[in-house]
Amino acid sequence: MTKRTKLLAPLTALVFVLAACGQPSPQPGGSGGSSGDEDVVSSNPNDNPSNDEPGPGAKLVTPQGDAQNVIPGAWRRVKMVDEDTLKVFFWGGVEPCSVLDSVDVSYFGDQVALTLFHGAGANSANKVCPELAVLKVVEVDLTEPLGGRDVVDGADKLEK
Repeated sequence: MTKRTKLLAPLTALVFVLAACGQPSPQPGGSGGSSGDEDVVSSNPNDNPSNDEPGPGAKLVTPQGDAQNVIPGAWRRVKMVDEDTLKVFFWGGVEPCSVLDSVDVSYFGDQVALTLFHGAGANSANKVCPELAVLKVVEVDLTEPLGGRDVVDGADKLEK
């Protein structure tokens, strides 16, 4: 075997490994190039027939109200339960490291803005916090009927 042939096999393997590292991530929150409708955030729960709950794995959570370092966070999808109740699906971190602190609902003429606020749980100090995404859902009781208004992500309005 020549010196050139001995180097060819490891170099070929290295090229395949490097090529695999550059592939899009299929994980939520990854750097991948997903282009499906699952990335759409704003919707009218009455108009979208694909608003069914995503899988049985969504964890039902309630706002804690005592989180630390609270920031607004995006939600993924809304499902109407009835005229006064919505289910809001979002990706969040592992508890107690990442909890839902509160949900703000703002009413406008043709829109209802939902803003989710996330933070570290009150008992998260000195905890190991893995960087994992968990599909969560919160039920939001509206004080006004939705009445055909579009539901928008209030976190988008805060970023501008």
